[in-house]
Amino acid sequence: MFDLQRTTPTQAIKTKPDIKIESDFEEWYQKLVSEAAKEGSDTITLRKVDLTPEFAAVVLAHNSKNRKPSRSIVSKYADRMRRGEWELTFELLAVDWNGYVQEGGHRLTACVLSDVTIPVHIAFGADPSTFDVIGQGKIRSAGDVLQIAGVPNYNSIAGLYRLIYLYDTSRRTYQTKDLTHRDIAAYVAVNNDKMQASLRAQRAAKTNTLPRPLVFAAAHYCITETVESLRGQLESEGYTTSETQVMLERKREGVDKWFVRLTKGFGITGKEDATHWLRKRLLDDAVKSHAYGPPKVEAVFTFLINGWNSFASGQKPIKDFHYTVGESIPRVAPAIEWSNI
Repeated sequence: MFDLQRTTPTQAIKTKPDIKIESDFEEWYQKLVSEAAKEGSDTITLRKVDLTPEFAAVVLAHNSKNRKPSRSIVSKYADRMRRGEWELTFELLAVDWNGYVQEGGHRLTACVLSDVTIPVHIAFGADPSTFDVIGQGKIRSAGDVLQIAGVPNYNSIAGLYRLIYLYDTSRRTYQTKDLTHRDIAAYVAVNNDKMQASLRAQRAAKTNTLPRPLVFAAAHYCITETVESLRGQLESEGYTTSETQVMLERKREGVDKWFVRLTKGFGITGKEDATHWLRKRLLDDAVKSHAYGPPKVEAVFTFLINGWNSFASGQKPIKDFHYTVGESIPRVAPAIEWSNI
């Protein structure tokens, strides 16, 4: 068992030249482990390696004393490697002086799965007695990255972009594992003000106990963004820039008012109002959530978009909202068709 009375070991780091391993993989592995062992227990040997899938498989064969890898993490890493988005960082793979992998099992497995060569730093000669104290850090989330950048409501904003991405890419399921923290931060850097404004819909939905409040913010954002598509058409019809801006702002205000009516129940005139049936369905789902869990993200998103389209078009209101698993989120009707706004 672990020696709880041991003193913390101190190891210096010795950097060796970069290497590219293209054959004799097991022989190379044993050579690197032996090289580090000869440096002594007080030294770690650091190597930058072009990690081929073949060499990664050999290293993995020496990973018998580690946890089982998470399939979802491995799949996410492998996707990034295939897309050429994997970058060399200071995060090390670590091998102890007995030749066992201490850190890096997910990256090694992903390298094999992706069949792509990636650059890595590998530390050979780590003290095996430290294994029980490594790998305990909190994984940095997209919200953490936005918080560091000074973005207000960082966790909600990170989640909001994942929902916007779901809509923009017409995904059939709420699956955004191919998004990186950098992707999210880059989008937020450009669109933060508009995203923050859409969070009002989330807060109103939450206050009024409606299901999946953040989806309300996403629907508000996607509907509001559709307004901008009118700009070119209005200007081509001879409207001045200031006139166009006033007309677009009027449309955006119409979206805001509809979300207030929907979330708070204000001004809903009766069963002939399209918003009545949507609100009823959402409230029914909120009640059911206590027994069956909240409705799917995709379902609430679908209801909101279809409800808006029904209301904005001024057509006969939808009275029965449905969602079939596997359907992509419906598109917001073009703003030119919003006869009721």
